[in-house]
Amino acid sequence: QGPEWEKYFQERDPDGQTTTREDIAAAIGDWVDTDTERIGGGYEESHYQSFKDSYKSKNSKFDTIKELHLVRGMSDKLMREVFEPDFTVYSTGKVNVTTASREVIVTLIRAYAKDKFDRLLDPNNQTLEKAVVEYLRRRDPLFGGGIKGAQEFVDAFKTVIALDEPALLNAIDVQSRVFRIEVRVVETIGDEPNTSEITRKKVTAILDNGAPGGKLLYWREE
Repeated sequence: QGPEWEKYFQERDPDGQTTTREDIAAAIGDWVDTDTERIGGGYEESHYQSFKDSYKSKNSKFDTIKELHLVRGMSDKLMREVFEPDFTVYSTGKVNVTTASREVIVTLIRAYAKDKFDRLLDPNNQTLEKAVVEYLRRRDPLFGGGIKGAQEFVDAFKTVIALDEPALLNAIDVQSRVFRIEVRVVETIGDEPNTSEITRKKVTAILDNGAPGGKLLYWREE
């Protein structure tokens, strides 16, 4: 909800249209639900079938995060800067607060604040921002010793803002079980100091380390 997000919803697409937060949320919902009715009314396939290379919404769960590129209203910039860094389709249903970004942490606090109109949630109020910065410092093993449990996360913020503690504790964790591994084969060309790198091969793997013996969820070679 902060002003830093506004830029993603003010830019116009090639048709001169803008996309709101609600548009994106509805389009994602339409992509994974099992019907063909558009959230808010209408036929959800009409947008996709208007393309020269038309296609239909999947009406099923995402297999990869890159599928979001196909969703109505998803721009390259929104995908690259907002969704790819913090979103995953391989979720356990909980947020690992030892690795979550600042933006995700702020979103958690906003979502589980008892009073959604608390003045501390105002983007211009720096009290919550300072608490987040302090938490990020504390969780860094080199400077703050790290975070040992989910309750430590709650304790870091409950003195700043009233939280729905049971619900928040149920939504967070301090461990991850799914990991992304990316390997690149890079060739350096040119002579110093005018060199450049070309990626000759990239391998991406998604592993579920929590499954018995580990489980390969995704593999791609480019």
